Amino acid sequence: MPDERFEEHLLHPVGRGHRPDHGHHGVAGGAACGDLVRIDVVVRGQTVVDAGFEASGCGAAQAAGSAAVELVRGAP
Repeated sequence: MPDERFEEHLLHPVGRGHRPDHGHHGVAGGAACGDLVRIDVVVRGQTVVDAGFEASGCGAAQAAGSAAVELVRGAP
């Protein structure tokens, strides 16, 4: 099952290239491999109402960005 979810995030990334207006963002990466992931979120009240990501590097970085966006959208 985890392999299927990873593949789904690789083939159909959630929120890739989406930068919500008036969002907050964080950037993380690994110097050794050159991966870089930026995640943008919009919070209203105590809920994440929108999110997106940009990533450069390996497929795992792309899938991680997608999974993070899927996890936080709608989260308190």
